[in-house]
Amino acid sequence: MLAIIDSATTGLLGLALDAAAMRQQALAHNIANLNTPGYRRVSVAFEQHVGAMLESGAPDLRGETARATLRPHFQFAPAGAEERVEIDAEVTALSENTLHHQVLLKMLNKHMAIMSMAVNEGKR
Repeated sequence: MLAIIDSATTGLLGLALDAAAMRQQALAHNIANLNTPGYRRVSVAFEQHVGAMLESGAPDLRGETARATLRPHFQFAPAGAEERVEIDAEVTALSENTLHHQVLLKMLNKHMAIMSMAVNEGKR
C-alpha cells in the first residue's frame, strides 16, 4: 500500500511544498535585510530543475535519487552583484508564494482523497 501512496504526484507535490516553504524563508530573510549594506539577495532554485528534468523525459519521482536531483535549494546572488532588494517586489512575491503554497496543499489534499477512495473501493 505504501507504493500506492508514494506516487510521483505525491513526490512532486512534496518537493514543491518544500520549495514554497524555503521561498517563504528566503523572502522573509530578504525583507529583514533590506537595508543591510552588501547584502546578497536569496532565492530558491526549484522550478528550473523540474522543467529541465521534464524536458529530458518523464522522470520517475518515486525514487529517492530522482527526488534528490530535484530537491530545492537556496541560491544567493553573485558576490558584488548590484541587485537591490526592493520591498514592493519582495512583499508581492511573498503574497504570490502564499497563494502558491495554498494551491499545492489543496492539490495534495485532493490527490490523497482520490487515493483514499481507491483504497476504500469507492466507499466513504
